[in-house]
Amino acid sequence: MGKSSRSMTLSMRIPAPSEDFVAWVTVIGFVATLAGLGLVWYQTAKSRSAAEAARDAARGAEARVRGNLALVLLARLNDIDREIDLSVRDDDRRGAVRATLTWRETAGEVIGLLPELLQHHDDFRKKLQESVALATAAKESLLDDSRAVMDCTKRFRAGVGQVCTQVAVVLAEIKTDAGGTNGAIG
Repeated sequence: MGKSSRSMTLSMRIPAPSEDFVAWVTVIGFVATLAGLGLVWYQTAKSRSAAEAARDAARGAEARVRGNLALVLLARLNDIDREIDLSVRDDDRRGAVRATLTWRETAGEVIGLLPELLQHHDDFRKKLQESVALATAAKESLLDDSRAVMDCTKRFRAGVGQVCTQVAVVLAEIKTDAGGTNGAIG
Protein backbone atom coordinates (compact mmCIF):
# COMPACT_ATOMS: atom_id res chain seq x y z
CA MET A 1 0.00 0.00 0.00
CA GLY A 2 1.34 3.41 -0.97
CA LYS A 3 1.25 6.62 0.98
CA SER A 4 -1.78 8.09 -0.74
CA SER A 5 -3.93 5.05 -0.14
CA ARG A 6 -3.04 5.06 3.58
CA SER A 7 -4.15 8.73 4.08
CA MET A 8 -7.26 7.98 2.12
CA THR A 9 -8.07 5.09 4.38
CA LEU A 10 -7.57 7.25 7.48
CA SER A 11 -9.82 10.00 6.21
CA MET A 12 -12.53 7.51 5.50
CA ARG A 13 -12.52 6.29 9.05
CA ILE A 14 -13.12 9.77 10.62
CA PRO A 15 -16.81 10.57 10.38
CA ALA A 16 -17.82 14.04 9.19
CA PRO A 17 -19.35 16.23 11.92
CA SER A 18 -23.10 16.45 11.88
CA GLU A 19 -24.88 19.69 11.05
CA ASP A 20 -26.18 19.93 14.63
CA PHE A 21 -22.65 19.68 15.99
CA VAL A 22 -21.40 22.44 13.65
CA ALA A 23 -24.33 24.64 14.67
CA TRP A 24 -23.59 24.17 18.37
CA VAL A 25 -19.87 24.89 17.89
CA THR A 26 -20.78 28.05 15.98
CA VAL A 27 -23.15 29.22 18.74
CA ILE A 28 -20.59 28.46 21.46
CA GLY A 29 -17.90 30.29 19.46
CA PHE A 30 -20.19 33.30 19.02
CA VAL A 31 -21.00 33.41 22.76
CA ALA A 32 -17.28 33.09 23.61
CA THR A 33 -16.50 35.95 21.21
CA LEU A 34 -19.14 38.17 22.85
CA ALA A 35 -17.78 37.30 26.30
CA GLY A 36 -14.25 38.15 25.11
CA LEU A 37 -15.39 41.48 23.69
CA GLY A 38 -17.18 42.25 26.96
CA LEU A 39 -14.01 41.47 28.91
CA VAL A 40 -11.95 43.70 26.59
CA TRP A 41 -14.47 46.55 27.04
CA TYR A 42 -14.42 46.12 30.84
CA GLN A 43 -10.60 46.11 30.98
CA THR A 44 -10.45 49.17 28.73
CA ALA A 45 -12.88 51.01 31.01
CA LYS A 46 -10.81 50.03 34.05
CA SER A 47 -7.60 51.22 32.35
CA ARG A 48 -9.23 54.51 31.44
CA SER A 49 -10.37 55.00 35.04
CA ALA A 50 -6.87 54.23 36.31
CA ALA A 51 -5.35 56.69 33.84
CA GLU A 52 -7.81 59.39 34.92
CA ALA A 53 -7.01 58.71 38.57
CA ALA A 54 -3.28 58.96 37.84
CA ARG A 55 -3.81 62.22 35.96
CA ASP A 56 -5.85 63.64 38.85
CA ALA A 57 -3.17 62.57 41.33
CA ALA A 58 -0.48 64.24 39.22
CA ARG A 59 -2.51 67.45 39.05
CA GLY A 60 -3.01 67.37 42.80
CA ALA A 61 0.72 66.89 43.39
CA GLU A 62 1.49 69.76 41.03
CA ALA A 63 -0.97 72.00 42.88
CA ARG A 64 0.65 71.11 46.23
CA VAL A 65 4.12 71.87 44.87
CA ARG A 66 2.92 75.21 43.52
CA GLY A 67 1.26 76.01 46.85
CA ASN A 68 4.43 75.23 48.76
CA LEU A 69 6.49 77.24 46.29
CA ALA A 70 4.12 80.14 46.84
CA LEU A 71 4.62 79.88 50.60
CA VAL A 72 8.39 80.01 50.21
CA LEU A 73 8.46 82.84 47.66
CA LEU A 74 5.93 85.01 49.48
CA ALA A 75 7.75 84.56 52.80
CA ARG A 76 10.95 85.50 50.97
CA LEU A 77 9.39 88.82 49.95
CA ASN A 78 9.03 89.74 53.63
CA ASP A 79 12.69 88.83 54.24
CA ILE A 80 13.78 91.05 51.35
CA ASP A 81 11.69 93.89 52.76
CA ARG A 82 13.71 93.63 55.99
CA GLU A 83 16.98 93.62 53.98
CA ILE A 84 15.91 96.81 52.23
CA ASP A 85 15.10 98.49 55.55
CA LEU A 86 18.46 97.47 57.02
CA SER A 87 20.32 98.75 53.94
CA VAL A 88 18.56 102.11 54.18
CA ARG A 89 19.13 102.36 57.94
CA ASP A 90 22.83 101.59 57.52
CA ASP A 91 23.10 103.76 54.38
CA ASP A 92 24.45 100.64 52.63
CA ARG A 93 24.26 101.42 48.92
CA ARG A 94 25.58 98.01 47.81
CA GLY A 95 23.17 96.20 50.13
CA ALA A 96 20.30 98.29 48.79
CA VAL A 97 21.24 97.48 45.18
CA ARG A 98 21.47 93.79 46.08
CA ALA A 99 18.08 93.93 47.82
CA THR A 100 16.40 95.67 44.86
CA LEU A 101 17.76 93.03 42.49
CA THR A 102 16.66 90.21 44.79
CA TRP A 103 13.21 91.77 45.13
CA ARG A 104 12.86 92.11 41.38
CA GLU A 105 13.89 88.50 40.84
CA THR A 106 11.67 87.02 43.57
CA ALA A 107 8.64 89.15 42.70
CA GLY A 108 9.11 88.18 39.06
CA GLU A 109 9.12 84.51 40.05
CA VAL A 110 5.90 84.96 42.01
CA ILE A 111 4.27 86.64 39.02
CA GLY A 112 5.58 84.10 36.50
CA LEU A 113 5.26 80.85 38.42
CA LEU A 114 2.03 81.41 40.27
CA PRO A 115 -0.53 82.85 37.86
CA GLU A 116 -3.37 80.72 39.31
CA LEU A 117 -2.72 82.13 42.76
CA LEU A 118 -2.58 85.71 41.55
CA GLN A 119 -5.76 85.53 39.48
CA HIS A 120 -7.69 85.60 42.78
CA HIS A 121 -5.66 88.58 44.03
CA ASP A 122 -5.72 91.10 41.21
CA ASP A 123 -4.80 94.08 43.39
CA PHE A 124 -1.87 92.15 44.90
CA ARG A 125 -0.64 91.14 41.43
CA LYS A 126 -0.79 94.75 40.19
CA LYS A 127 1.12 96.06 43.22
CA LEU A 128 3.67 93.29 42.82
CA GLN A 129 4.18 94.23 39.16
CA GLU A 130 4.49 97.91 40.08
CA SER A 131 7.07 97.04 42.75
CA VAL A 132 9.20 95.28 40.13
CA ALA A 133 9.23 98.46 38.04
CA LEU A 134 10.00 100.54 41.16
CA ALA A 135 12.88 98.16 42.00
CA THR A 136 14.40 98.78 38.58
CA ALA A 137 14.10 102.55 39.00
CA ALA A 138 15.55 102.40 42.54
CA LYS A 139 18.52 100.36 41.38
CA GLU A 140 19.26 102.87 38.62
CA SER A 141 18.95 105.71 41.11
CA LEU A 142 21.26 103.94 43.57
CA LEU A 143 24.01 103.90 40.96
CA ASP A 144 24.17 107.70 41.31
CA ASP A 145 26.42 108.17 44.35
CA SER A 146 25.33 111.78 44.82
CA ARG A 147 21.87 110.79 46.15
CA ALA A 148 21.26 109.33 49.60
CA VAL A 149 20.19 105.68 49.78
CA MET A 150 17.01 106.69 51.60
CA ASP A 151 16.02 109.11 48.82
CA CYS A 152 16.85 106.64 46.05
CA THR A 153 14.63 103.95 47.52
CA LYS A 154 11.74 106.00 48.89
CA ARG A 155 9.13 105.16 46.21
CA PHE A 156 10.38 101.57 45.96
CA ARG A 157 10.08 101.05 49.73
CA ALA A 158 6.54 102.42 49.66
CA GLY A 159 5.62 99.95 46.90
CA VAL A 160 7.26 97.07 48.77
CA GLY A 161 5.36 98.08 51.89
CA GLN A 162 2.05 97.87 50.04
CA VAL A 163 2.91 94.43 48.72
CA CYS A 164 4.09 93.11 52.08
CA THR A 165 0.90 94.22 53.81
CA GLN A 166 -1.01 91.93 51.48
CA VAL A 167 1.52 89.08 51.63
CA ALA A 168 0.23 88.04 55.06
CA VAL A 169 -3.32 87.76 53.74
CA VAL A 170 -2.26 85.73 50.71
CA LEU A 171 -0.05 83.47 52.86
CA ALA A 172 -2.90 82.83 55.27
CA GLU A 173 -5.20 81.90 52.41
CA ILE A 174 -2.68 79.44 50.98
CA LYS A 175 -2.02 77.86 54.38
CA THR A 176 -5.73 77.32 55.01
CA ASP A 177 -6.60 76.16 51.51
CA ALA A 178 -7.95 72.62 51.85
CA GLY A 179 -7.04 70.99 48.53
CA GLY A 180 -8.22 73.84 46.33
CA THR A 181 -6.29 75.31 43.44
CA ASN A 182 -3.30 76.20 45.59
CA GLY A 183 -3.22 72.91 47.46
CA ALA A 184 -0.35 73.72 49.79
CA ILE A 185 0.69 71.01 52.18
CA GLY A 186 -0.10 72.23 55.68
